[in-house]
Amino acid sequence: MVETISLEIVKVKKTEKHVVEWVDIDGQGGNFMVAPGHSPLISLLDADGFITYKPQDSEAVTIESGKGFFMIVENKATVLFDV
Repeated sequence: MVETISLEIVKVKKTEKHVVEWVDIDGQGGNFMVAPGHSPLISLLDADGFITYKPQDSEAVTIESGKGFFMIVENKATVLFDV
């Protein structure tokens, strides 16, 4: 069984929840990827960047990021957009 991360994407008008194998983020300090078991981390998003995630049993999905932040703690990841 593949380990997974619970990913929550919070926008002004809606919230999405996904079970994913990994998340690739364009942060203000550069690009990074997180997978299950990753150490706790918080990062500002690159306002002109992208976020790619791999849902369990599906193809990878890429979305534009925008202003906000990314956080992962105990295999629970959150993307919170400012706008």
